[in-house]
Amino acid sequence: MLGLFDVISSSETYSLDLKYQYLEAVDTFQSFSGQSSKNIENVTKEIKENLKTPEKRTHGLLLLQKFLGQCSSEVFMENSLSWAHSLSLILKNNCIEPKHLACSILSRVLEHLPSFPELWREAAGRIIPSLVETLTHTPSPEEMLDDLMMCLSHCMLKFPGPCGQFKNRIELFLLTHFDKWKFRSPEHLAMCFALLPSCGGGGNQGKIHAAAWLEQMDKLLGVMHSILDSLYEQLENGGFFDTINGNL
Repeated sequence: MLGLFDVISSSETYSLDLKYQYLEAVDTFQSFSGQSSKNIENVTKEIKENLKTPEKRTHGLLLLQKFLGQCSSEVFMENSLSWAHSLSLILKNNCIEPKHLACSILSRVLEHLPSFPELWREAAGRIIPSLVETLTHTPSPEEMLDDLMMCLSHCMLKFPGPCGQFKNRIELFLLTHFDKWKFRSPEHLAMCFALLPSCGGGGNQGKIHAAAWLEQMDKLLGVMHSILDSLYEQLENGGFFDTINGNL
């Protein structure tokens, strides 16, 4: 089953579009479903080896992207932490193209981990700390911010407790990028900001989370009042507000 894709991925005769078309066909016809355990093992080995090899990394990511939706729970349990670790390492890379794919696939892996308590616990201790550090620390171009925010929001949503130790770092990261309105999907940034109060332990009957929500709302109201005061001050001095560009 992998033979055809190997030919396409290694031959310069075939365009990138053809590679994508092949994988779309694999996805449409659910080509991984019903395969023998030996074939599935070959697929997981192929993915693992390609994720480790820079020149074959995109091939491995594309393969994993389609395989993830078709693999069984048993295969996911066996390989998900290894995939998450490899994808986290790719995010430290400077090359943008594989990072886009890695963020998208990693978000899907994180989304499913809570369904497996033992995997969740292991990921919480072994994967999430280094991943959050990478997402909030590694310098990335603005075109990567959407993907990073999406991945970070999944960390905060699915692993709120383990993210608690990084709460201040996450908040600083979000505030640093709050004025960069070049996001394709600003809702990922908004989602991360909304999830901040739930990071860390909730305390008795969620009192710590409730207090964190109140504190965040106070900060937001303070910022809004400051902005409104500034706008009215300019208006009183004869200025005007440009509703199109958001400038005075």
